[in-house]
Amino acid sequence: MSRPPPLTIRLVPPSAGTSSSWSLDSLRNELEQAGHDVHVGTADELVAAPAPDVVHCFGVTEALDLPAQVGEAPLFVTPSDGFGEGEPPSAAPVLASAASVVVRSSSQQELVHRLGVPWYRTWVLPVAVDVDTYSRLGEMANRTGRFRLVAELSGPADGLEDVIAAVSRLDDVELVVLLGEPGGAQVSERRLAAIRSATHDAGVSERCVLVAPSSAGERAWWLRSAHVAVAVPHSAAGVDFAAQAMACGTPVVATPVDALADIVVHGVTGFLVSAGDPLSVARAVRKVLEDEFTVEAYGLAASDRARSRFAWPRVAHELVGVYRRVASSTVDADDLSTTDPTIDEESA
Repeated sequence: MSRPPPLTIRLVPPSAGTSSSWSLDSLRNELEQAGHDVHVGTADELVAAPAPDVVHCFGVTEALDLPAQVGEAPLFVTPSDGFGEGEPPSAAPVLASAASVVVRSSSQQELVHRLGVPWYRTWVLPVAVDVDTYSRLGEMANRTGRFRLVAELSGPADGLEDVIAAVSRLDDVELVVLLGEPGGAQVSERRLAAIRSATHDAGVSERCVLVAPSSAGERAWWLRSAHVAVAVPHSAAGVDFAAQAMACGTPVVATPVDALADIVVHGVTGFLVSAGDPLSVARAVRKVLEDEFTVEAYGLAASDRARSRFAWPRVAHELVGVYRRVASSTVDADDLSTTDPTIDEESA
């Protein structure tokens, strides 16, 4: 059976100050390796580019000026991270006019549906992870005599104060706090001071260390050394951190916020707990740490799920499947499921 022809794909990045569900550089690399012609550029730059088969805009506001430039190519829109926390009034008509809306979580899909986009025109694709860097295999930071938790300091809603309060209830646990991703936004000095004050007030200063990994490899080095990763934000945050920890074979305790509710399987790869509840966090951590076998079992399940579901080749492959289904003139909307669609292996 002959393979379908490659696609000409145009990716429009989010504006400054917002972030995308996926790294567009990584996405472009995966799509190019699969033989597709990919261009990443602003709406203005699309004018000079060859006519595409697909235009994928990462951000609602970025899609406002696109329709006249898209021509016959179907427009795909992926809302920026944090979508739903005060989306612009223009969001609903932009999303409704798109050929398809691609989101990273079932909660985002529900929000998009409430804004008027039919279920059959929304697709859920997970966060993507570099499973070569974030892997169970490889060196890790030296462990001490305590169980090690790892968490991420990313912003006011990251729930880190809840993690610190949980550590104060677990005498045999230490906490490593990663200060964001290498190359990402810098953590403010005010936020750092607040966390240091919280560790002091909770009496866990000597069991808590803040580190700033200089590379993805160093970040994985810390994640592999942990017995449990804790991602308990109060709003959309911590998704990449949790997926990377899972790929490193580390069980995750998380709040069911945004995509965290989709990627962490309760009782299999870790546990889901209520936001703002340090006692529940402490209890969930203690369940994972019952014995070495339990830690290993949850870690293996987490790694298997991450490698099979969140690997970049898989996510890019599924996205191309979405492009082909929507772009194909043979697709009849009446034949598409009106529930959450499932994407096959390359069927086009």
